[in-house]
Amino acid sequence: MRQVLIINTIGFGFEGISSVIVNYLKHMDKQGLEFTFIAQPQIDDQFKAILESLGTVDMIPDRKQDTIGYIKGLNLILKRRKYDVIHIHGNSGTMAIEAFLAKIHQVKKIIVHAHNTHSDHPVINRMLSPLMKSLSTDLLACSVGAGKFLYGKGYTVLNNAIDTQRFSFQPQVRDECRKELGLAENSFVIGHVGYFLEIKNQSFLVDVFVKYHQVDQGARLLLVGTGPDLEKIKIKAAECGVADAVIFAGQRSDVERLYCAMDVFVFPSLWEGLPLTLVEAQASGLPCIVSANVTRDVACTETVIYKDLSDGAKAWAETIAGLKTNAAPGNRNSIGNSLKDKGFDIMTVAAKLQNIYNS
Repeated sequence: MRQVLIINTIGFGFEGISSVIVNYLKHMDKQGLEFTFIAQPQIDDQFKAILESLGTVDMIPDRKQDTIGYIKGLNLILKRRKYDVIHIHGNSGTMAIEAFLAKIHQVKKIIVHAHNTHSDHPVINRMLSPLMKSLSTDLLACSVGAGKFLYGKGYTVLNNAIDTQRFSFQPQVRDECRKELGLAENSFVIGHVGYFLEIKNQSFLVDVFVKYHQVDQGARLLLVGTGPDLEKIKIKAAECGVADAVIFAGQRSDVERLYCAMDVFVFPSLWEGLPLTLVEAQASGLPCIVSANVTRDVACTETVIYKDLSDGAKAWAETIAGLKTNAAPGNRNSIGNSLKDKGFDIMTVAAKLQNIYNS
């Protein structure tokens, strides 16, 4: 049995990198592979159960809050069991920490995986990136942009892929879901799926909706997800006078149904690697308005419109208004084959990762 240790350096939870990891493994032929996940004490019980369905979960101190405790805990885990593969997911050269420990304990395959085009610690990132690369056997990236940012060259792109059939648009599901959400039949629904965190920029999205709502009182903003900034965004919606027009759907396991209920998808992130939710939204046939800071690699259709955040909320609202006529449900088409052709089919990508683990 080949032992694989999987680490998400930002911590496992209901956010993008964790979703990508789980998605890979759920669709992988795991025969001959045994997985261990490194988690922190604050992990959500529901997400911990998801990981436990895929392998073993070992708890160690939080990487950011107790770095020394984290290093000691990881060192003990690597000492206790011999691992054949370690797969380290993150955003910066600080993945050198895990790679160095893996090297000490003679892990033969050390994989680092870039998930963003930005680091909160640029100086440390520049200092540690050369060491990280020298210690690793495989350099993976979720997009060309993320690979260039962290490695420069010599990396392999492994797309954040999806089950294209699951996210295809279904008119009947749209009707059912909109009724469940209490949406009027003719309500124009602006949608967003994302972890509530500063980089996702939901505060700006509320500003955009306020401008749009001034010309379309029946419009609704549907926000899906959870996170540390959730309450802050709820307060802002109330202060802006649109609380009654904003639906906070929370964390959902049936997000594919909510895409069906939307009319347009808006994604104003400050930066991103390759957001899985944008791939899902396109699979559902949604027109998407996306921050110019997000990689072009994610655009699988001509309905993706990139806009600069500096254009301001009013300009974004005007772009949404311009899409309303063509955003009718009858105009939505499945693009599953297009996604497969561009490397976003989960079965293909999961098999590619499986081969990397076994090579």
